[in-house]
Formats: sequence, structure tokens, C-alpha cells
Amino acid sequence: MKEITKQEAKHFLVNYQLLNGNLKSDKKEGVLEVFDQIKTIQYDPLNVVGRNPDLVLQSRIKNYKANYLDELLYKDRLLIDGWDKMMSIYSISDWPYFNLLRNIKDESVQNSLKYRNSTEALQHTENVLSILKKSGPMLSTKIDLGSVTKGSWGHGKIAGAALDYLFHIGRVGVQKKRGTQKVYDLIENLIPQKLLDSDPIQDMHEFYCWLLLRRIQSIGFFWNTNSIVWDGIDTNFKDKCFRKNIIATLLDQGLLNEVKIENKVFYSAVNIPIEGDLEFDDKIRFLSPLDNILWDRKFIAEIFNFNYTWEVYTPKEKRKYGYYVLPLLFKGNFIGRIEPVFYKKDKILCIKNIWFEKNTKVNSTLKSNLKRSIKNFSNYLGAISIINESDQNII
Repeated sequence: MKEITKQEAKHFLVNYQLLNGNLKSDKKEGVLEVFDQIKTIQYDPLNVVGRNPDLVLQSRIKNYKANYLDELLYKDRLLIDGWDKMMSIYSISDWPYFNLLRNIKDESVQNSLKYRNSTEALQHTENVLSILKKSGPMLSTKIDLGSVTKGSWGHGKIAGAALDYLFHIGRVGVQKKRGTQKVYDLIENLIPQKLLDSDPIQDMHEFYCWLLLRRIQSIGFFWNTNSIVWDGIDTNFKDKCFRKNIIATLLDQGLLNEVKIENKVFYSAVNIPIEGDLEFDDKIRFLSPLDNILWDRKFIAEIFNFNYTWEVYTPKEKRKYGYYVLPLLFKGNFIGRIEPVFYKKDKILCIKNIWFEKNTKVNSTLKSNLKRSIKNFSNYLGAISIINESDQNII
């Protein structure tokens, strides 16, 4: 078993995640390169300084613009909205590999509807499909089938609940979005027939192997601990022994490698090369709270000695930092965090606060670098001016 240092582990992760200026392409080709490497990006509707997928991509792609992703999703249709680790975006070529997961979601969404007293939505699925076939892509709000049982929570309308179920089982997909609202269409209008007809994985054990490997590929390497990383699959993946058996199969197949870091065992989907100088570029990157590299906070604390909590759902009086705070990554280390807010109407980027880690050497060179990074971030947002409300002289 290969043994590496934490510094070597950080260097590998930053390079694997394409966070070291090592992306070969830019624009839409760069977006596809990122997805080819990390497989999936979680979707989140919050838009304080861009959507989560945009934040993930701007930290990796020089001069990234949000329309690159939108075009790949809804014009070129090389990417697709789907369920992976929560709601996500992934390559359309991966669609048939998720067939068994959609079977799992069929049962789980039905159970959710039962819990919410909304099972009447299931009686309207064929009606909804007929409406889409006749009228074309539609928002759920444009289909009036009445409301769900009074007092229930979740979708308030029958059409919304029915479309959500149909989406999770793969009968409809997202044709485009209007803000955060989904415009639905029949899946056969969105995905090539050859992908709809393809069924590459029919055995559950093989599927679990594929999915566990994919989750590790989404990070770079990982350990077999109970974690949010295994979310979105089924209850089996909550069991460490179950995952251990899957890992054993992947090790036997040569698809995973074991690596030891300070007497703890991790698993990587590729060989971790340890050779030459461990060099990092000089860009300070603003990472999304839901960036793949940050999926597991204990993992980040273990490897990077950085403790991060996303406080967006923490009551204001209990927050240590702020509502929407982004980690700052520089030369393989998390050097601090920043709280930016983008006022879209006036196109103003406001820097509410900046906090540096105790071991970060804050000098004129670092401040100059951060100033440049803030300017680049404002360009990504399309801001026309920057306001600094922090106690750092960086604007």
C-alpha cells in the first residue's frame, strides 16, 4: 500500500480537481473537461453570487460565463439535470447508467408522497404526460389539476407533485429553466433514442460498484466512513460493511487503489503520482460551499486542517461567520474565507467580510493577489463596481 504525506495528498487533490490552473480547455470545452473529470456537480437554487454549478466552474475555468453551462444543458444538450448526489448536473452520456437508481427513486418518491398525503398525484401521471405530448414543454404552474390534500406539505399542486415523480423516474426532463422554475418536456424529446434504449448495467452489485467508484472519482480519493458523500443512493450505502464489500470488488478489479496517509486508509480511482516538485499556481480561488472537494467537511479537516461549516441554514445569531461564505484556496491551502454579495439590480459586488486563517501570512503580496482575484470574480458576475465593507484594505 502506497503511503503519502498530507502535503502530497493536498497537491494531488488540488490537481485532480482542476484547481491548480491545469485545465487544458476554456469556455464550453472547459466545462465539458471539468465534467469528464469530476463527473457531477450538485445543483442548488440559492443564487447569492451565482448558482452552485457556476461557482464550481468559475473556480476552475478562466473567464467563465454562466451561459456556457446553460447552452450545454438546454441548447447543445450534452449535459442534463438529474438525480445523482441530490439534484445534480452530469453528462448526458451517463443517463442510461442511472436506470437502476431511477428504479430506486420510484419507490422512495412514492413513499414521500404517502408521507405528505399526496398520493393522488400518482393517479394523474398519464394525464400529465398526455398534456406534455399535446402541448409541448410546460411549467408545472401551467398545468391545473387541482391541489393536493389540505394540510400536506411539499408540492402544493397535483401537477407539481406528479411532474416531480415523473422526473425522478425518468419519464420527463428539464427542457429549460426560467430562473429556478423547471420547464418540463417528455424525456424522449430531450435525450437521443439510443441512450434511452441503452441499459448498460442490469445487476445491482455492478451498479453499486459503478456508483461508488463514480463518487470517489467526483472527489479524487476518499475514505470508507459514513458521510454525505454517499447520499442520494439508498439505505444500503449508509452501511460501512456494505460499502466495504463494494470497495473489495473494485480493488480486485483494479479500479481502486489503496493509499495510506498518517495510518489512515483512503481509496483513489487513479494512481496518485508522487514525483517532481509539488508546485501550485498563484491564483486565489473562491470555492462554492457545495464544491465537490468540500462535500465532506471531516475529510477536508483531516487533509487540509480546515474546519468549514456552511452557515446558510444557521440562525443569524448563531453564525460564526456569515450567511453565504466561500472558502479561499491558495497554493494547496485554505487560507481563509470571504463573504461576497452580488446586488444584481445595480450590478454591484459587495465584500461583506474576509477572515484569514491564523497561520496565513497576510502581506502586501497576498493582498495584491486577493485584490486581483476579487476583480476576476466581479468579472464572472458581470459587476460594474465593487464595494468593500470588510476591515481588509483590498479594494
